Amino acid sequence: MVDEGIGSAAGSANLSFNLCRYESEVEYDANEMGAHTTFTDNNIVVRTFTNETATFNEMEGRVAYVVKMMYLTSAKLIKLK
Repeated sequence: MVDEGIGSAAGSANLSFNLCRYESEVEYDANEMGAHTTFTDNNIVVRTFTNETATFNEMEGRVAYVVKMMYLTSAKLIKLK
């Protein structure tokens, strides 16, 4: 997945990623401006590359979906600004 901002607009853009159901399934890589999942087989790696100054923050997020009839409403997110 590539999400690219192009142009001369002023201000900032925020990217938020909700990777997994459980916080223990994600490892945050602040030095690499991203995160990755920690499964034993297939994993997701998220990285941000920028020529501008960027910050990396963990934040509490909200997600709603059904897994085996159980509603999940809270998840750890990463926010790149």
